[in-house]
Amino acid sequence: MSDSVTGDATHPQPTPIDLTTVDPTHPDHESADHLLGTAVAETALAVTGVHHLGGVAARTLDRAARAVLGSSTTPGVTVSRDAGTATVDLDLVVSYPHPVGDVADSVRRQVKHAAAQLVGDRVVVNVNVTDVHGPFDAVAEGASAPAAAVESAVSAGS
Repeated sequence: MSDSVTGDATHPQPTPIDLTTVDPTHPDHESADHLLGTAVAETALAVTGVHHLGGVAARTLDRAARAVLGSSTTPGVTVSRDAGTATVDLDLVVSYPHPVGDVADSVRRQVKHAAAQLVGDRVVVNVNVTDVHGPFDAVAEGASAPAAAVESAVSAGS
């Protein structure tokens, strides 16, 4: 079985991920769900065909949180736990010309495998593809507008 775009062999099983470098201890202000969200984000971003996580609004809010609070969220990743189940919701943008369904399935499989190594709970992964990024996307002049809005808000608050 091979990827229809790259011709690379696809893996029906999750690719082994070395999580031994993940520090199981974390600062008091950082929850275990935040640590899981960070690991999930890194795993999802490593999947071929993922352009980035989160939409424009999520990334803008993350920049604002970093600028104002000095801390960061994980844009496009939401982790919740309920009754022995860890639910991971991912919003991502797929790179053209990768097949959207294949990328979503690969992300779901990889994230579930990685998250299961970090939590003892059952893991459910929901993937929401919000956009496709490709050569047809024009670089808008206003692309830096969200960043400029964050900078002006930080300056006004100082």
